[in-house]
Amino acid sequence: MNSSQSGKKLAKKMIIALICGLIAGFGCILLRENLLTNGQEALWNTINNVLFQDITAEGANSAIGLFYIVGQLFVNALQLIIIPMVFVSIILAICVITDTKKLGRLFPIKLQKRIR
Repeated sequence: MNSSQSGKKLAKKMIIALICGLIAGFGCILLRENLLTNGQEALWNTINNVLFQDITAEGANSAIGLFYIVGQLFVNALQLIIIPMVFVSIILAICVITDTKKLGRLFPIKLQKRIR
């Protein structure tokens, strides 16, 4: 299998995952609206506390917020990985440059004047 075929398969999987996520989100909105209009607010509050509630908000003492916790872990993991990776990539790219004229094109400040 060549890389173009595997890239197409990956793109297909990503589109399917995106569509499934949209359907699940839309389904949760429909569930909420259906429960609230039918007078089952207590049931929706229970579902909301277990799955969606921001556990750091005031008044959320009894909430579990599973999706909130998973989402926060995902975002924090991205920050933990991506920020140092970008920083190291930039530093390594600067270290590889041997010609100081190329380095001067990257940084508009005159390096020769700063050094003297």
